[in-house]
Amino acid sequence: MSRSFYEAHGVTLIINSSQVEVVSQIKLIFSHRPIVQLEDGWINFHGHIHNVPPPPEGSNLGPDHINMSVEVREYRPWRLSDILKTSKDHPTENDVSLR
Repeated sequence: MSRSFYEAHGVTLIINSSQVEVVSQIKLIFSHRPIVQLEDGWINFHGHIHNVPPPPEGSNLGPDHINMSVEVREYRPWRLSDILKTSKDHPTENDVSLR
């Protein structure tokens, strides 16, 4: 499907990454590949690694990296608040399913 198809249906395509700061309390970066070098205070929502362990170059992914690949998110959308709560309550489970 074309880019125009997705945009016509309300989907915003992010080519590299998009940074969002919410009320100076939450700083989010959305990207396809994990951003290994994060500045303090930023949370990286990424895909790319699917349901396999992070690649060697990303082996230092920590609790500020949240894998959003469909394989670990039950092939469905998730509320941002639920994901943030889970990552706060279980910071070592950032690259596994929320089940």
